[in-house]
Amino acid sequence: MVQAQRRIHFTMAFIGGFLGVYTTLRFAGLFGSAQTANLIYLATDLLGGSWTDMLLRLGGAVLYMAGIALTVWLPLGPVRDLRRLSVGIDMAAAILVALLPAEISPVLGLYPLFFAMPFNGTAFLARTSSSAPAFFPPTISASSPWRWPTQSPKPTSGPRRPFTARRF
Repeated sequence: MVQAQRRIHFTMAFIGGFLGVYTTLRFAGLFGSAQTANLIYLATDLLGGSWTDMLLRLGGAVLYMAGIALTVWLPLGPVRDLRRLSVGIDMAAAILVALLPAEISPVLGLYPLFFAMPFNGTAFLARTSSSAPAFFPPTISASSPWRWPTQSPKPTSGPRRPFTARRF
């Protein structure tokens, strides 16, 4: 069982690396799983008055945070192991990105991966059972500046309870 999980992990690491290289080459040097640069460009667009670009980057940040937030909330329902769902989301995002027209805005073209990459990274980071080893995420998204603020307000434990943020 552990051997199969390792194979899945390394396969996903390869796919994450491939998608990173693909997006960098296709979308003007932008990296689909690196939100640090998106955050910097969002601030410079805001300060420079480039409202359209700023809103596009803000939309990408919201999608990125939504991908992380779902990995916190979905396990409260019937979905316990997010890794299989993550593979399906990655496949759908890769197909969608490949079908986008060449003249699309680079930031808008990364929208599918802005959702898929953090979902993948956070789903593979979590230990899904006491017998399954916890692996580091196969994508680079775990170091994102959006990950910790998005994932920190965890829901209360137990099935189908209302969301409550931690008190500081």
